[in-house]
Amino acid sequence: MAVHSTAAFASPELCNKTLQGSLLPTANTCFKPREGFLCLNRSLSRYASPQRHRNLSSVVVAATDTEVSEDVKTEGTKTDDFLTRIYRLPSMQSMIDPQPFTISSVDEGGVKDWHPATVLSVVEVAAGVRRIVIEAEISREMVSIENAYTAAGRLAQLKVNGGTVVKVVASSPPFSLRANEPVLVKARGDIPSGMTKQAQYYLSVKHPLELLVYEAETPQVFSLKEGDEVELGPFNFDGLDLRPVMFLTRYPTLLFFASGKGIAIAKAIIEARDNDVGSMNLGRRVDIRLFYWSPDPSKVLFKDKFEVWENEKLKVRPAVGALEGQDWDGHVGTFMSLWDDDDIEYDPSTTGVIVCVDSMAKAEVDKLLADAGIPEKQFCKGDLSAAGITKLVSAWHLSAGNIGAHILPVKDLL
Repeated sequence: MAVHSTAAFASPELCNKTLQGSLLPTANTCFKPREGFLCLNRSLSRYASPQRHRNLSSVVVAATDTEVSEDVKTEGTKTDDFLTRIYRLPSMQSMIDPQPFTISSVDEGGVKDWHPATVLSVVEVAAGVRRIVIEAEISREMVSIENAYTAAGRLAQLKVNGGTVVKVVASSPPFSLRANEPVLVKARGDIPSGMTKQAQYYLSVKHPLELLVYEAETPQVFSLKEGDEVELGPFNFDGLDLRPVMFLTRYPTLLFFASGKGIAIAKAIIEARDNDVGSMNLGRRVDIRLFYWSPDPSKVLFKDKFEVWENEKLKVRPAVGALEGQDWDGHVGTFMSLWDDDDIEYDPSTTGVIVCVDSMAKAEVDKLLADAGIPEKQFCKGDLSAAGITKLVSAWHLSAGNIGAHILPVKDLL
């Protein structure tokens, strides 16, 4: 069986048709797709019986309203109003389109370090920089949680044509827990009375993974074309330790400083959905700002995202070092001058900072934050040098139907 996007089965009879829906309540949907997803959890053992699972057809569920009736659309509008009154706080849930994923049954599986991945799209975002999306295997039956993409800043390890291992920074959020929920329900092994537990099949979960690739650093990955095959290995034990600024009430103001490939890490954190893996729950904070510096306008990445982020709660403050004869209506200068030119009002004791800058900007940002009076214990800083990002060791536990993570710096374990 295959489930595409964020909805699932409502009954066994639906296995031979195409469904439409989304887990997120919008003006075009209500909670019915979500109920269908929960129904999958309750009914999974029925699909797992050896008499039935071999005959299941693929079920593709797209996040559109093609088959949503008019009464559901009306009900969905009322649901939105209800949610607004209940939560009373902005949410980042609608900031980005729900990332589609596909769940399918396969006969062979098991945890492996390396899995094949297909290139889905290649987009040139700047001279010598491309955004490459690959289809990654993320099923917990195939990829151990220690090797999975669970924290912004962890580097994807790739092999092209069986060559040497190269590391590339991911610019999409860590994979949602929801994509693996059916896998975890199956792994829990709940079955009806009278059935015998036995391995029947594996669930494969394919999820898009967006990579920011520089030609100068990884030319073999940069040259990939749509449809090419690569090998995706374990995400190495790198990442940003976000615990110092995790508390919403203690740090209602959250500042991002990004330059170079650090903008990819900032994007991954910004676009993580509230209450999901890698999320900082930005929609529930008071003031969130991104200070982003590039050498010149041609090297400003993800410009198409700025307006989307601005429409939510994030305030984007881009700057360039020099115009180089190009059009630019933003700030021209350094991080320091950009900070001085901004209208931010903040309390140093309640301001958290996430720093994702390259080595050239590190000293300047350190001085800026020291002058701003923000205590260093409220920083989350990443080293974007060739050596990688802040080394961390992750201690994970997997419970029945839930995933938890505790990220510990190496120095705390020595």
